[in-house]
Amino acid sequence: QCPRSRALREMAEHLPESLWPEALEVTRQIQDESSRSRALSAMAKHLPEALWPEALDIVWNIKDKYYCASALQECLPYLEQFSISFTQWAGVLETLAYQNRKQLLDALPKSRRMLLSLGGAQAFSETLQAVRDICQQWS
Repeated sequence: QCPRSRALREMAEHLPESLWPEALEVTRQIQDESSRSRALSAMAKHLPEALWPEALDIVWNIKDKYYCASALQECLPYLEQFSISFTQWAGVLETLAYQNRKQLLDALPKSRRMLLSLGGAQAFSETLQAVRDICQQWS
């Protein structure tokens, strides 16, 4: 396990805003994508709003789709504030699909605000129905 990743995960909750740019740079330099993904996941809920574009850039530069999806999963509740397009949202969903079923299904509640923002209540209802239909096929 990468010591820098572990340190970032442990410090994220207590990191002063002035040190966040440096923390993101350290994260960007972590070579192991699994460790980088875990660091970003832990940092997501504490990240200052102004640094989200840089954090998302780091996420999208994770080449392994599974690790990219893992980090992206923790970013979902915050994506609404970036006015992403439907096409970009489709890319997010495509990346999230690289996870296992449980992880993908866990992403849906975190995506609620984004779905409502993009398509309103109807899009959210249709998404839930599509998930129900797919779950029936899995059974």
